[in-house]
Amino acid sequence: MNIRKLVELGPLALFSLALAGCGDGSGGGIASTPTPPSYQTLQQIVSQGGNRSFSTSGVQLGATTATSNPYGSGVTVAYTASSDSYTLTAPDGTAATFSPNNLYQAATTPNTVQYIKSSGSGSGEVDDNLVIGTATVKGVALSYTMVGEWVHATPNGIAIWLATGGVPTLASDVPKTGTANYTVEVNGSAQAGGTSYSIQPTNSSGTFSANFGAGTVATSLTLVGTPSVAGFGTVTQFGTFNGTGTITAGGPGFTGTFSTGSGSSLFTGNFNGPQAAEVGYSWAINTGSLAAAGITVGKKN
Repeated sequence: MNIRKLVELGPLALFSLALAGCGDGSGGGIASTPTPPSYQTLQQIVSQGGNRSFSTSGVQLGATTATSNPYGSGVTVAYTASSDSYTLTAPDGTAATFSPNNLYQAATTPNTVQYIKSSGSGSGEVDDNLVIGTATVKGVALSYTMVGEWVHATPNGIAIWLATGGVPTLASDVPKTGTANYTVEVNGSAQAGGTSYSIQPTNSSGTFSANFGAGTVATSLTLVGTPSVAGFGTVTQFGTFNGTGTITAGGPGFTGTFSTGSGSSLFTGNFNGPQAAEVGYSWAINTGSLAAAGITVGKKN
């Protein structure tokens, strides 16, 4: 799988939550209804400044396989305010720090920035590429969900991590009953027949739903590839891929698999904001003739 750049990816941000008090619990009285937790939006968190560190969920892409990193076991991100830098650490211990000196672009895609850095030379050269930014649906930035892509290249090979994060829904605030549907946007990259394609929301689509009572999720991705290089290939319909998964007990995460493709056809993500108001997940699909990966984000209808 040779996937380099996804569209509309962005940084993952730490959540800052303030829990309101519950009932007084005095004997003989009736405890008041607990006040719902209060969430800060990503914009509010960024405006506060200061150091931040946070967890993500995501998918790690290898040469021919994909590995699920459930929420809390994916890439960790630490932001240092004094140096305005991000330090990323992968589950296998791979780490890279990106500073303003590594900033490659800041405004070609709204709410998205890219960092590129190289170290060493020759057989010891290491190249890192980080794309971070706020997730959007139909051109509107989400309040609690951010996403990112980190490419780490060495002479021994390339590893790619796709990740979603932001302001995760508190475990106590994830609904325990009912269902919800989400309006989603699909972005990614693909390879088929020796041609590289981009997966864009202009012609690709998806669905996502959660059954909180049953603790399950379901999704579908209808993927259409646009050749990454004009004149090389034509717009191609890759089909619809259906997936099902389970919500992690005691947390905002979920994992699942697609019914079509190999064991590397999977997805993992998390709910964000109050009452699982938003969702983001990374996905990978490998059918033998198609290798595709990307990120899907959504907002509860």
